[in-house]
Amino acid sequence: MKLISKFRYFLLLFPVLFFLSCGSGGGGSGTGEVLGGTEAGNPPALRTITGTVAQVVGGALLTPQAAVVANCTADTLTVTDTAASEANFQIEDDCTFTLSLAFEKAYSIIFIKGSNEYQTIFHNNNTALSEFYFVLSSDSETMNLDVVFFVGSRAFPTNEPAIHNDQDQDGTNDFDDTDDDNDGTLDTSELDCDLDDIPNDYDLETSICDDDADADGIADAVDTDDDDDGIPDDGDASGSETDTPCNHYTYSYDACDDNCRTTSNATQIDLDFDGTGDACE
Repeated sequence: MKLISKFRYFLLLFPVLFFLSCGSGGGGSGTGEVLGGTEAGNPPALRTITGTVAQVVGGALLTPQAAVVANCTADTLTVTDTAASEANFQIEDDCTFTLSLAFEKAYSIIFIKGSNEYQTIFHNNNTALSEFYFVLSSDSETMNLDVVFFVGSRAFPTNEPAIHNDQDQDGTNDFDDTDDDNDGTLDTSELDCDLDDIPNDYDLETSICDDDADADGIADAVDTDDDDDGIPDDGDASGSETDTPCNHYTYSYDACDDNCRTTSNATQIDLDFDGTGDACE
């Protein structure tokens, strides 16, 4: 009976152990799938990125083809998207890496060797300044960065990601295209509606930008005065835009919140004093 009881206990425990062993992976190889939401039952559309970190022999920086006995300049890399979600991956012993990332996103990459970190620098257009991010647009083509070289604390891909992108599908890659999304605004003049330091033209995650009450090019979610009436949304700087509504008797509008956040009402008239301005009731 004791033997049977122990066997029943093992049968109950085995599925749990098997599940834990299968779900505890991560960072073990140079190939990875990241930042897509598969854990939520929503498999993302993926695109492959490949590359090779430069190698060092006796202090000299060499390409993998030239090296005989070499060490990779980095052994791990961190990929971060514009939502600040990140994942770490090991680089293969031959210094190559392959990533499957969800497209329609912008990413940054940091290579790591011991305690040293190397921020990757990208050029998203042949006239643009260097940036810390790149866009991964929808395409079946593998994005090959080729050899990534290191100078100081920076990393530089041989191939710019933008040459593998064509956001507006006009036949001109984004690196050479002066208006990547064909919206009529040059890349150099694009606004940054969500204030994440990524211009709208490169930022493929701008759903919050649909709400812009004063049409000033800054999304309401990050605009401090949504309706541009001169009354701050969070005038008392409490962190809440609704805890101290203004009214027409308010002495200082810097000590209260706009009572009609998305409707211009500089007078803040609220005759029934219910916390909502008459202009939006």
